[in-house]
Amino acid sequence: MARATSLLSRSKEMGLFLLAILSLTACSDDFLDQKPKGQYTAETFYSSDAAVRKGTEPLYNRAWFDFNRRAIVGMGSYRANDAWNPYVSAEFARFQVTALTEDMSLAWSALYNVVTMSNATLQNIENYCSSEVTEKAKNAAMGECYLMRGWAYFYLLRGWGANILFEDNQKMVDNPIQPLNPEDDVLKFIIRDFTKAKDLLPEEGIDHHPSRYAAMAALAKAYLAQSGWQKGNKGDHNRNEALLDSVVNYCNQVINCGQYALMNDYADLFKAQSNDNMETLLAMRWADPGTGEWGAMNALYSDLAFPEVTDVNVWGGSLIASVDMIDLYNEDPADSIRRDATFFTPRKYYSYLKRADGGYTYKHNWMQCKKGVLGTSECRIYD
Repeated sequence: MARATSLLSRSKEMGLFLLAILSLTACSDDFLDQKPKGQYTAETFYSSDAAVRKGTEPLYNRAWFDFNRRAIVGMGSYRANDAWNPYVSAEFARFQVTALTEDMSLAWSALYNVVTMSNATLQNIENYCSSEVTEKAKNAAMGECYLMRGWAYFYLLRGWGANILFEDNQKMVDNPIQPLNPEDDVLKFIIRDFTKAKDLLPEEGIDHHPSRYAAMAALAKAYLAQSGWQKGNKGDHNRNEALLDSVVNYCNQVINCGQYALMNDYADLFKAQSNDNMETLLAMRWADPGTGEWGAMNALYSDLAFPEVTDVNVWGGSLIASVDMIDLYNEDPADSIRRDATFFTPRKYYSYLKRADGGYTYKHNWMQCKKGVLGTSECRIYD
């Protein structure tokens, strides 16, 4: 009986305690309308050109994370038969992808993350910039949003075909059941976004943010796609010549602008010292892998690299050159520079990897991905 009384007493005490909490929470109508203390809000963040520029930077990492983490390899190299791994995303190479394939689902979500984040950032820039923010900074940031949204829809179009086009996130939340827009309309929307980006971005980028030539390069790709996308086209011989002229025009402007050039050595493209090299028009900006910033780091590196060649926590080496890829290299044996820079080649010595050990010689009989594998931390120190 004493035990029962004790439990009953405790239950009464708990009831009184909960009643006290409910009383506290009900005492004010604006209890949940508190502004964060010591944190930025949209209303206060966009107070300078530097802040506006910083506000677009999640579009270069976190927004793309689940697309870049693994799906980009399956949807790209595996489907193109450049590489193969029977244990990682093999369904892409086998053409057995379904709506339940995890990497496809993550890619679809990530690309729409880019769309919604671009929409939100555009709205914030339009509504919350202080008087200290210059029109030049606002235009550049808006141009970046249009550029990224255009790229997200370009991937969605090529991966899924018809898509849901929207520019207002709240309208989508209020009415999430929307019809799919036809492929032709999606492509026109993409070209419109890239054109806006071209008109808004500066002649030269600032602090690794893109110039208008990044948008021109994107337009060239979009017009090239559109030139053969029209109904009734059967093969490359029926492409729209006027659109092809636009492709050439934009490519020539990028080539001749004086800001970009091809590097002399193809292999140098994939060395840590060549980060942000002269060939870079637009790039993701990932956090250092040592920071542990999951969602903002380049997690794809864990799939590409393998413990033997790096001191970062990786498990990969998952991209192994396909037989067809190797056959293409064998057609031109003299092209060993491109082959050895793209894939680790048996018995190939890489002087710039594991420099503390005198370099690295690849000893396996297969060919794992070399492109993008930087080596140990000493190799990642930019000269």
